[in-house]
Amino acid sequence: MSLFTTEQLIEQSRRSRQRFRAIVVVIFAVGFVSTLTITAQQTAAQEPADNPTAETETQDNPDAENPPAEEEKKEEPLPILEEMQPLSIEQLMKGPAEDWIVLNAKDQVLVVQPVDPRPNTLEFLADRLKYPDKYEPKSFGVDEEGKPLAGEALEKAKRVWRKTLVYLEVHMPFDKNDISEDADRKFFIPFRVIKEIIYFEDLMLKQIDTFLDEKKISEAYEMVVVLRKRSPKWPGLQFREEGLLFAESARLVDEQKFELALVDLEQLHERNPKYPGLPDATANVADMLIKDAEAVGDFRRARHFLERLKARFPQHRTVTRWTETLTARTAALMQEAKTAEAAGDIEKALAAAETAALVWPNTPGLRTLYGRLARRHQRLRVGVLLQPRDVPTPLNRTVADDRLRELTQSTLFEPDYLDEQIVRYRSGFLNEWEPTNLGRRIRFQLRPYRQSWESQPVTVALPMIRQLSDKMQTDSQNFDERLSDRISSVAQKSPFVFDVEFENVPLRPEPLFSYALNGPGSFELAKRDERSITYRRAIPEQPDDNQYHISEVVEVQYDTPEKAIQGLLRGQVDMLPQIPLRDVDILSELSSFFVQKYQLPKTHLVQFNNQNKALRSRALRRAMAACLDNQRLLEEFVLKSPPNGKGRLTSAPFPQTSYAYDTAVLPQDYDIELALALSIAARKELGGTLPKLSLRAPPDPESRIIAKQLIAAWARIGLEVTLVEDDGTVGEDDWDLAYRIISMREPAVELWPLLTGKETAEIADLKYLPNWLRQKLVELDRVSDWSRAENLLHGLHRDMAAEAQVIPLFEVDEYLIVRKTVRGVPEAPISTYDGIEQWVVQPWYPKK
Repeated sequence: MSLFTTEQLIEQSRRSRQRFRAIVVVIFAVGFVSTLTITAQQTAAQEPADNPTAETETQDNPDAENPPAEEEKKEEPLPILEEMQPLSIEQLMKGPAEDWIVLNAKDQVLVVQPVDPRPNTLEFLADRLKYPDKYEPKSFGVDEEGKPLAGEALEKAKRVWRKTLVYLEVHMPFDKNDISEDADRKFFIPFRVIKEIIYFEDLMLKQIDTFLDEKKISEAYEMVVVLRKRSPKWPGLQFREEGLLFAESARLVDEQKFELALVDLEQLHERNPKYPGLPDATANVADMLIKDAEAVGDFRRARHFLERLKARFPQHRTVTRWTETLTARTAALMQEAKTAEAAGDIEKALAAAETAALVWPNTPGLRTLYGRLARRHQRLRVGVLLQPRDVPTPLNRTVADDRLRELTQSTLFEPDYLDEQIVRYRSGFLNEWEPTNLGRRIRFQLRPYRQSWESQPVTVALPMIRQLSDKMQTDSQNFDERLSDRISSVAQKSPFVFDVEFENVPLRPEPLFSYALNGPGSFELAKRDERSITYRRAIPEQPDDNQYHISEVVEVQYDTPEKAIQGLLRGQVDMLPQIPLRDVDILSELSSFFVQKYQLPKTHLVQFNNQNKALRSRALRRAMAACLDNQRLLEEFVLKSPPNGKGRLTSAPFPQTSYAYDTAVLPQDYDIELALALSIAARKELGGTLPKLSLRAPPDPESRIIAKQLIAAWARIGLEVTLVEDDGTVGEDDWDLAYRIISMREPAVELWPLLTGKETAEIADLKYLPNWLRQKLVELDRVSDWSRAENLLHGLHRDMAAEAQVIPLFEVDEYLIVRKTVRGVPEAPISTYDGIEQWVVQPWYPKK
């Protein structure tokens, strides 16, 4: 970026050096005469030998006393300031450093090495000459005997020192091509002949200004960094650093990066609140950000930027304008809410009050209005990652599908709590269910009333009998083979009482009747769009009730767990049904939330489709199990931390806390050598080649990552597996492998459907299973003795592990987090919306 070549610069330096040598005597003479006039008394008493400058000139350059007239005539004059070319960018960045001394005579310029002291050199010399006592050295040397000077010798030394006070010591510029003895020769220049000194740092500042004018931000920043390292406290550097921030913010505005521009301006405000143009520049950027937020209805974001502007320039007209605009909008919304409330439209009134709380939450009277409406129409906002499928199947059922079923479907029995490895049940429809005839008959007594908080109507016996009978008819599409084989008769005894007679005593009747009842559930699906789904209470609470409960559940979808947590902390939602395990401990420390652990963990497993003949190979299944490093998968992709007690390896598809789990069966070890040996055996068994398989997995990102890790592990033993995008259109039987995440509550009842991949248990679905497994499943389904059932399940556990009938990967605990304003959530819930009919949402909204 220099205007001259290297050779031209060297030649110019040599000419300057020659001019410097020629004119320094003239400068010295002129300055010396001027000095003699001012200090005549001292100069008259001084001997020629007392002049250190003369001695230096004589010793170092004998020709300086009588320079040849011819050479003086040939020397070029010194350049004047207007003729000086700027230093190259390379020299400014890397050196060597040079100062420019501007003389009184015609603004001639001497280029010298950096002078000392700096900056304010001339001011220092003037002060030293005016107050010499302040700068007098503590010692003036020693005599021939090594003793400090005294008497006349000391006075003479002081006079010599005082004469040097009018001079500035300078050094010729360094030239690596000049190897003469006087290459670094020093001179003393009377400071009264110096008009000004342009320091090397000032030349750098000037170049920084040029860069900023040309909007070369990166080049200016690089030079600022170099100058800061060289002279961190140099006058003007701070202003250039501030200018650099200002220019950078302008560039970001041009690139439509308003938020980054605001950050730069805020940093500039911290350094210098009075920087020219800073208030208006900050206000303009904040104004654009506020407008963008307002346009999409994100008033919380708009207030955020307004508060940032107000914190720095509270009196700016932009702050006043936006404050008036938002408060006026809030007042209009409050009036709208009051009008709707008077008309009895509480839902519309609450919507207006909620918007008002977002626009300007500290408006007087708003909290009272919002609290009155929010208590009447309680809305629970839940942050989720997935929405339910339109037609879920057992294999692709997700947690979103489970939430939908829990809210919109009712069952005669539902899980209540875990008691000594057994899940206990409750019923919202029955007063009691009493076994008689040694357990072969159960009398179901329905409740003839409902509580004010219940969102389902009173149910009589006849509809339940009809639905049960429909499940027992072989020609019905709702035919349930298991119920048909177990129940011999159903009889109504009264409008609210009916008896069920069994062929043999059931092990536990509650799981058999945990199917969905006809009719609505506690809530109904009211509205759905791409980013949210709304459920409303099936039977609204009456206006004269003393205590209201949740009227509406709104599930808001987020793209990532991190964004969902951010939405929770910002007050956008009140609850998250699942939180990443790595964040559980951190979130548990938040004083405004409860973190609740679900009673049952989730088990991750790989299931085989036994309709695929190749997968009936025991060697192949065992090879696929042995090549999986489940501990690594658990720690790196689920826990995302070392073992912390929130996840563990398992050997069964049911929880380790279940009565069905045999603790003597250990999880499958990672053994790649065994896996390779078994894969070779399987290849021979299957005719020399391994099959190409497909894997279905849940649609969430974490499950997809684990599924790809499983596929990579199977590839190491020569097994080609492709991941099927399960978008809900894949056929129910169109799969080879399925990566599933389940929570099995009742193994004696749920194991059969799990192994067949069906919703219900039917004998025909068992035909693809091994004979020993079919027999044990049928025997388990008909057992009546608890000890016998437990022994059968332990035996199934051992045999399934030995045969690798499924591949259990690990089980993990799950947690939900809920704001403390939501009351009634169980300390250890069985499911996401456990007992939601009795939950209460206290009025609350974020003030910021």
